[in-house]
Amino acid sequence: LSAEWRLLGPDSRYRWFCVRASLLETAGPREWLGTCTDVDDMRGLQDRQRLLLSELQHRVRNILSVVRA
Repeated sequence: LSAEWRLLGPDSRYRWFCVRASLLETAGPREWLGTCTDVDDMRGLQDRQRLLLSELQHRVRNILSVVRA
């Protein structure tokens, strides 16, 4: 299992969490081992990186248009 969800925190803010779990191979009853990791900061940085990349592409296209003209 691997999924990302937004969860409401105690400060009434939504934050992104990555949940991962896997089934353990045991002879007894089924057991799961998993983690829940706060990835809100990482997602914010990725969003900022996408924004900067699109701005850079826009500026490069403008420069190439001026050079062609």
